[in-house]
Amino acid sequence: MSAAIRRGTPVAAPGWARTADQARDCGFTPILYHSLFAVLNAIDPNSFRSHPHHRQVTHRNQVPGIPFEAELWQEWPRLVLKEGFSPGTAAELVLLFATST
Repeated sequence: MSAAIRRGTPVAAPGWARTADQARDCGFTPILYHSLFAVLNAIDPNSFRSHPHHRQVTHRNQVPGIPFEAELWQEWPRLVLKEGFSPGTAAELVLLFATST
């Protein structure tokens, strides 16, 4: 799978289509989705108990990663696009709110 990804060949993995549908339903575009995971890499997971890094999954023969949780991130696109928060600040707000509930 890694070789196919390096070649730029799309690889279907179980659950990816479902994840894309869930993200789209929350208001994510591919660029927003990528932006969220880029800012999550910049946030220290130890700063937030709710950081998805704590639920990182690795499946044999698949790229390891953190799961997309629609319930957790459903407000993030609105915070960025409509409320004007930076992607990083919006992610920290979502994580902070999830930690406090």
